[in-house]
Parts: sequence; C-alpha cells; structure tokens
Amino acid sequence: MGEARVGLSAELDRLWEQFGRPIIMTEFGADTMAGMHGQPPVMWTEEYQADYIRFHLEEAEKRDYVAGMQVWNFADFAAVQSIMRVGGLNMKGVFTRQRTPKMAAHVLREFWVDRAQKGEPSPRQAVSDTQRTDKELSR
Repeated sequence: MGEARVGLSAELDRLWEQFGRPIIMTEFGADTMAGMHGQPPVMWTEEYQADYIRFHLEEAEKRDYVAGMQVWNFADFAAVQSIMRVGGLNMKGVFTRQRTPKMAAHVLREFWVDRAQKGEPSPRQAVSDTQRTDKELSR
C-alpha cells in the first residue's frame, strides 16, 4: 500500500496548492469479506481494509487543511449484482450487514475515541492556532 499512500499524499497536497481551500475526504474504503484474513494484507481481507483506512486517517491528520472525512461505508449493504459484487453485496462497510464490527471499525475507534479517552492529542491538536501563519488562517 506504499504507492497508494504516496499517491494520496501527493493528491491532497496538489489539491491544496491548486485551490487553497479546506478539503473533505469522502467515500474512501475497501471491499472486505468479513472473517477473511491474510498476511501480508491482500485485497478482500480485513487487514487490507484496516490498513487502507488507517493510512487515509494518518495522511489527513498531518494536514490542517483536511476539514473532515467520511469513510465509505458504515455497513455492508445489498447492491446490484455484478462481477464486482460478491453475492450482490457492497462490502466496503466497517460493519457487516448484521452490524458486527470488522477490523476497520476498531481502527476508527482507536483514532477517534481511544485517543480522546486517554487524553492523547492528535498531531493536529498539538499545533496551536498561534503557530499557524496568517496565510493559512486567511484562506
């Protein structure tokens, strides 16, 4: 996933340089068959989805101009049958259709709940507004 991470990083920075406006990252995720595992993480495994979502969170967290994120999707759901949909399901959910959490749900919890409960600031929170440049604040 190294190439995907490098590509995401470059794309985010390029968008910021081009438009100079806050970015909201939407609909990122990876199809995952619940209970399928693999090492190294390969497509369709829970490890792959968890790693994919983790690196999106980490790259966004490094950038003050990323204003929000929306993982695709909360839970697996029925979709049109096609060669891209095993069993006619969109399996990008971090929960199964029965609302059982996949590994990716625990990654989200780690980033957004566990850190806050431990009082650990994210790298973004560690930067005070006084350290930002006038240029950043004026955009």
